[in-house]
Amino acid sequence: MNNRWIATQTAALAGLTFGLLEAAGVWLWPAPMDPIPSHFVMALSIASITVLLGSAAWILSGVTTRYAAPLVLAAWATIWGPHQARVLGMERVGWLPSVVLFAGSSLMPGLTVVAGAMGGLAGPLLRSRGEAEGRIAPQRNDAQTAESPNILLVTVDTVRADAGLLENGQWTVDSPFSPVRGWTHFSNAVAPAPWTLPSVHSIMTSLPVRHHGGGLKTESGVSKRVDDTFPLPYVLQQGGYDTAAVVSNPHITSEHGLADGFDRWFHSDKSIEPLVMMYQWTRWNERVSGRVTEVRHTRDERIIAHALKEIRRPSDRPRFVWIHLLGPHEYARDPATEIDGWAPRTEKIDVLEAAYAANIDAARANLERLVAAAPGWVVAVTSDHGEAFGENGRWGHGKSLQDAELRVPLAIRRPGAGGGVVEDPVAVADLGHTLLAYARQARHFPGQHLQRPRTEPIEVGGVRLDSEAFAARIGEDQYVAREGHLIGSSAYLSHASREAIRSLGYID
Repeated sequence: MNNRWIATQTAALAGLTFGLLEAAGVWLWPAPMDPIPSHFVMALSIASITVLLGSAAWILSGVTTRYAAPLVLAAWATIWGPHQARVLGMERVGWLPSVVLFAGSSLMPGLTVVAGAMGGLAGPLLRSRGEAEGRIAPQRNDAQTAESPNILLVTVDTVRADAGLLENGQWTVDSPFSPVRGWTHFSNAVAPAPWTLPSVHSIMTSLPVRHHGGGLKTESGVSKRVDDTFPLPYVLQQGGYDTAAVVSNPHITSEHGLADGFDRWFHSDKSIEPLVMMYQWTRWNERVSGRVTEVRHTRDERIIAHALKEIRRPSDRPRFVWIHLLGPHEYARDPATEIDGWAPRTEKIDVLEAAYAANIDAARANLERLVAAAPGWVVAVTSDHGEAFGENGRWGHGKSLQDAELRVPLAIRRPGAGGGVVEDPVAVADLGHTLLAYARQARHFPGQHLQRPRTEPIEVGGVRLDSEAFAARIGEDQYVAREGHLIGSSAYLSHASREAIRSLGYID
């Protein structure tokens, strides 16, 4: 009996140590955009691990008292190993701790218990904290940095032109987006593609989809942009800028080259419930209830919180910060809509529109916080694509080249410059060129300045399942088919990226 109690106490003490180390690491070295557990949650996690491991050792010691504790620690590694591996971005090695501990449990039982208890520090200490993940400019020209403005680019996912994100001309005296505050609104802005990936490639390169070749369907996935294109942040780096991205949306990945040119890359898909027990609970709850977890539900709030830190980050270089918010995209997955998947039903249209409007309101509030935090910065706000709500019998986005999926809001604020409203059609793809013009870096960059008269039709393309669908917009909801041109090589996505895409509802 004494040996059984010793085994139980040993396992319980190891569980207590694991929980304390994990909680201390999460509290002292929090990862960007991870939720920070409350003291109560931390205490609950520590207590539950202690009780779980102690109880398991008590049961197992009925078979073997000598190896009960190390075997329990090895079994516990099958739970925390995959979690820590995901935290570190290495899902495929999640089995390694349990294999090592099971192998050592009979040879070195004491060391196995110690190693298992120390596993609580693996995630907090080795966690990624926003390192560069793409190509970095090898040299930077600092000659003009003293005169270069700080630039903030905010893209908000899935916003129709008439959604009211920037108040659609209904500006009040106190409106933060009013032309009297230096905002120029482009009321007839056309996105380059009806879904995120090809559209963001265009915004970053100022090339139409058929010229950068990214985000198109291939036999083995979706294409990257062609190799000889250099995106906006990379050119800004060459010009001496400090660059950072705080983004969401599982299609916006380093595998597709969208991290190129960023000194720091923060992606919401890398955030996770940092405590093992809470992570397991949220996974179980999501699978059983079908409801969005708290980690995903608070995604935009945590993006904004970290984005504000990046905007306020001291630097002796001019700054470029890109922020991508996903909130409006998730309206059909809001628990209040009670709709499964991405096939809105006509009888639920009122519920869907209400959920969409609420998400737009939340995005506007977040924009106001960002704008207020960046006085003196050039600020640009737009969306990657629109959303169809029954126009021409279509719902959602990414399925066709029509105004409902392509017309988006677009506005730029230049401190010290007059604002206004531009009613002529403009290409959102030209935003990258325009921002580089403000930084005096646009000489050899594709596209044109947004305030120059457009002489050519706006080119669009990139339908999700049709790599040959391209068109030129010649008038309101009028498109003429164009032949395809370039298509990049297929991007190899990590297991984590594929899982993130599936969790968002994109299975193909």
